[in-house]
Amino acid sequence: MTKHKHHILPRHAGGTNDPDNLIEVTVEEHAEIHRCLWVYGGRWQDEVAWRTLSGQITFDEARRMAVSRALKNKPQTEEHKKKRSLKLQGKKHKQESKDQIGESNKYKLVGKTWEEIYGLERAHEKKQKMSHDKSGEGNPNFGKIGYWAGRIGPNKGKKLPARSKHMINTKEESVEDMVVNNE
Repeated sequence: MTKHKHHILPRHAGGTNDPDNLIEVTVEEHAEIHRCLWVYGGRWQDEVAWRTLSGQITFDEARRMAVSRALKNKPQTEEHKKKRSLKLQGKKHKQESKDQIGESNKYKLVGKTWEEIYGLERAHEKKQKMSHDKSGEGNPNFGKIGYWAGRIGPNKGKKLPARSKHMINTKEESVEDMVVNNE
C-alpha cells in the first residue's frame, strides 16, 4: 500500500518540513484531507491537491490550474502583457482548446448590459449593426409565415383564418395583397 507524507499545516499555509508537521496517510486519505481543507478553509491550493490526488486532473492540468490561480487578481505589467501577446501571435487553438475557452467564458457576461460590456458608444454601434443585420433578408424569419400571429395582441388565443394580415407567406406577397385576398 502506497503511503504519502502529508503536512499537517500545509506548506502553502506556512507549514514546514519539520517531522512534527508530517504524518503518513494513504493516497485516498490524503485526497480526503485536502478536500476537507479546501471545503472548510477555502484555499485553492487544497482544491488543486485534492483534484490531483483523487485522479480528477492530471499533474499537467494541476500545474496549469495552480499557475492560473496564483496569477488571478494580480496586476500584470504592460511588459508582461506584451510578451504574452507576442508569444501567442500566429498560433492557432485546437478545437478542444476553443471548446474549453468557450466553456470558461460562458458565464462571465451573464447579467451584464451591453453598455457594461462594450461602453456606451460601442454598445450603441453594436445594437445598430445587429438591428440592421436582422432586418429584411438578414432576418432568419424573412419570408416565413408569422410565428407570433395569434399569440400576441388582440388575437391572443384566437384561431386566425388561414390568410391573415398578420401572416406574411412569401417574399413576393405584400400585406396589402393578403388583406385583399382575405376579404
